[in-house]
Amino acid sequence: MRSLDTRFWSDVWVRKLNALDRYVFLYLLTNQHSTWCGVYELDISMMAFESGVDEHDLRKSILPRLIPKIIYFDGWVYIKNFEKYHSNSSEKTKKGIEVAWNAVPERIRLKVKEIEEKALKNGIKRYPIDGV
Repeated sequence: MRSLDTRFWSDVWVRKLNALDRYVFLYLLTNQHSTWCGVYELDISMMAFESGVDEHDLRKSILPRLIPKIIYFDGWVYIKNFEKYHSNSSEKTKKGIEVAWNAVPERIRLKVKEIEEKALKNGIKRYPIDGV
């Protein structure tokens, strides 16, 4: 079980989202497929079914608007700063993050690192995956 940090609602970026985008963002943070490291596999048809949001709308408009905070690629969700939105930073949580990250296939970990490196080149703060 994870709890969402209540500061989620006052996050400047989140406040700028429309209600449906905010709902999908919240769904991606809290659904049963999500993992402590913020990188997890989720078929878009399952995302549509569980959230009740049309698959076409997810693919063509909502998910693109959630970039750069959430990136959906090859059937995987990557939530930048996943830890920020959850209120527990215990040693047990840190271990959970490490275990979850190690369970992500190598090709996906490399893609996430590529995304991070591109963000770093563009001056966007890096997500601390390497230090986990």
